[in-house]
Amino acid sequence: MFVFYGIATALLGVAVGLMLAFGDLVWVRRAALGVLILLVVLATAVQFRERCPRCGMRLGASGRLFLPEQCRGCGVDFQASPVEG
Repeated sequence: MFVFYGIATALLGVAVGLMLAFGDLVWVRRAALGVLILLVVLATAVQFRERCPRCGMRLGASGRLFLPEQCRGCGVDFQASPVEG
């Protein structure tokens, strides 16, 4: 999921750069708006596709960017994996 947000941020940066350089062209503004709408739709789809491994309940409604501490359906606890640095 973090890879998606990294790619989304890079695409938004490219869109902003194009808007600053070529903002007077209509197709650039429409393309930037299309990229923004596409990213919002894809982020929503990624968020709501996550499921509990035990009961299969969708977890997207109960957590924002990260997994919730436990499933609201079956109560299984989700342990955070250690971050390697």
